[in-house]
Amino acid sequence: MDAKNVSKMNVTGVKKFFSELLMTFIATTMSIVLTFGTAELIQRYENRQAQRQMAMMILHDIDDSIDKLNDYIDILEECIKLQDQLREDNSLWNKNPFMFTHKFRMLEFNEYNEKIFSSSADIWSTLDNAVFIDNVSGCYYWRNYVKDNTYSSLMKDFFSHHEKDELDYMLNYDLPYYLFDIKVIALQLQHYNEHNKKIMNISEDDLAEFVKKRESAFDNQRYEDLYNTYLEEYTKTEEKRK
Repeated sequence: MDAKNVSKMNVTGVKKFFSELLMTFIATTMSIVLTFGTAELIQRYENRQAQRQMAMMILHDIDDSIDKLNDYIDILEECIKLQDQLREDNSLWNKNPFMFTHKFRMLEFNEYNEKIFSSSADIWSTLDNAVFIDNVSGCYYWRNYVKDNTYSSLMKDFFSHHEKDELDYMLNYDLPYYLFDIKVIALQLQHYNEHNKKIMNISEDDLAEFVKKRESAFDNQRYEDLYNTYLEEYTKTEEKRK
């Protein structure tokens, strides 16, 4: 074999080596890019899902609060109608002096979600939307205001004066003032919440599906079985004490 042929073989071998090395490098690089790129996409998807779940939990909580406020608005409107009837016929008071007492009931909100939202920086990081967070903070502020101020004042005034000149007091009890206050705050919460649904691109159907899944996750049958078991154990314990 002459020197010329040997030289050609060496060049061919070198070209083949570098060609294989380049292909290996490209394959390795693509593998790394795909691995980390896919991992990043998965992480982004999981973060997005966590964000939506947290947002829907909060939106549902505020919707529920609005429903409770609207229920109380209905109660106050009924009481105002009773006031009008009393003004026309005072004898109705003697027939049923507890007509207002039976109407009023506790105004309670589930504060669990609010505590999570307010006490965890991780939640704010997950939500990752300053306008949404600000709106939710506003909702919880006004919700606490209506409970601690408007509702508290309504109950305090009613039960502290109910036995003093009862009929006269109830005829002049300023229920429209409390009704107006609660209506305005319910409207404010609704405005915030509707804005937040648009910000997070969450529809009413999305929320309905979220609530449905949440309710189905609660095992009612297991709860009833456990309740009956505990009740049976309690009954047996009480019988032994006797």
